[in-house]
Amino acid sequence: MSGLAASFISRFKKRQDCLELIQKNVEELNKRSYRIEKTIIILAKLQEDTIGKTHPELKTEWEEIVKELLDTDYPSKV
Repeated sequence: MSGLAASFISRFKKRQDCLELIQKNVEELNKRSYRIEKTIIILAKLQEDTIGKTHPELKTEWEEIVKELLDTDYPSKV
């Protein structure tokens, strides 16, 4: 009986370790995604500023457009 319990505990521990690794990977991907989104917004803002200086007649809110596109709920708003 103790062999069965040890086998069960070992399997549970392996599964727990696997779940913790997956959780760590998901958290890292979330952080990277957040940084990428912020970088895109910053680049859009720089683009908007450059266009504003070189072509003031072209007033586009790039930053707002990018934020809206990056919004995870965007498809449901359409």
